Amino acid sequence: MLVGIVRAIIIAALFFVTVPVSAQDGRLTRDEGRNFAVQLLQSGQAAAAKAIAEGLLSADPQDVIALILLSQAERNLGNFQTARQAGQAAWAYATTDNDRFVAATVTAQAFSSEEKYTRAQFWLRRASNFAPNDAMVETLARDYSTLRRVNPLQFNLQFGVAPSSNINNGSSVDSIEFGGLTFLLSPSARNLSGYEISASGELVYRIHEDERRRTSVGASALILRYVMTDQSRELAPNFDPSDRAFNRLELFARRDWAANLGLISAEIEFSASTLGGDPYSTETLIGIKRIWLPSESTRLDGALSIGSLNYIQSGDTAQVWSGNLSWQKALTNDDSVRLSTYFGRTYSENSSIASTTKSIHATYDLGSIAETLSLNVGLGYQWRDFGPSTLAPFGREDRKTSLNINLGFPDVEYFGFTPVVQFEAQTTESNIARYQTEAVSFDISFRSSF
Repeated sequence: MLVGIVRAIIIAALFFVTVPVSAQDGRLTRDEGRNFAVQLLQSGQAAAAKAIAEGLLSADPQDVIALILLSQAERNLGNFQTARQAGQAAWAYATTDNDRFVAATVTAQAFSSEEKYTRAQFWLRRASNFAPNDAMVETLARDYSTLRRVNPLQFNLQFGVAPSSNINNGSSVDSIEFGGLTFLLSPSARNLSGYEISASGELVYRIHEDERRRTSVGASALILRYVMTDQSRELAPNFDPSDRAFNRLELFARRDWAANLGLISAEIEFSASTLGGDPYSTETLIGIKRIWLPSESTRLDGALSIGSLNYIQSGDTAQVWSGNLSWQKALTNDDSVRLSTYFGRTYSENSSIASTTKSIHATYDLGSIAETLSLNVGLGYQWRDFGPSTLAPFGREDRKTSLNINLGFPDVEYFGFTPVVQFEAQTTESNIARYQTEAVSFDISFRSSF
């Protein structure tokens, strides 16, 4: 039962009506009827409140407050479908933000009572866009969390647009030397500016859960598209950004166990991707993860995975394994710090694919640095070594440095999503000039605030 929603509805309904019940001719005015219906609901007389609401609607079928009161009465009587229909009608006829807020919350409550939790979550997001104050937003967030816990179906969406100085992962140099000769790089091989447009989503269904175990299956998708700036089109008229259009679909199954001071998770996943509209690769991974919570302010994560990778067009295959560790600490000033390290190895007969990767990353989260702004800063360094190839007869060594600055705007919200702006600057030094790159990007994305 969504206690926060019930309280919000009663308070909102009382806000609308201030006229006491006192009619000299024995008939109630509209305001008196509304007030009387609220009093009946508060005293547990849902059937009588329903009769009053229906009387108000017989006079005006588009009476938003009467529809809201009818929705509450029908829900209290166990008529959840009728309650939901009344709430949706109230939403359709609502003309003010306050009416929309209350109509959306009663509709969410009706869907929740029907155990249609995903639809209830959708209506809570609608309500959040019209919440009258921060306290109501917090109430909706708590109720959304309640629904998330009981709903076996979970979903997450994220959208973003990232202006970038290097959408094609092009080189930062004009020429390369090979066999004692100097070759100029084509414009398409140089870094080209443009925009990366991204959309991602994840759907997870919990098929079993008890006090110590949880089993879930799910799917996730990633879509990346690129648009060139006018300047890049002039520099490289033959470059087609659609050749870099990337799609990935992933299916997975996960098992979680409660463990001493934390959690253990095991997962198997299969993914397939396309590049430029053509099949690109398939991958199968098996992984295990351990989370330790030694104290309220400290978290440790460790993970291992192994898998196989198949490049469809070339027929190349690879075996991959990786491991990572991270440590996170909440500080006494409400800031937090996170340190992580990663090691991965790819084995393949194709020496240009076989590689070893190591990285370290540090993040400092300052939380809210102003009433309407949050900030965290990250710095990373990656070592990546490849085997010998035609361009690199003695192997290739890449060293990448990255800086990330994330700005959040918690007070800017639309349907439960808030904007996050990420600035990223990275540079890659390589013993092979072709792979020396520089890139600066601004990623503007929208993430769930619930």
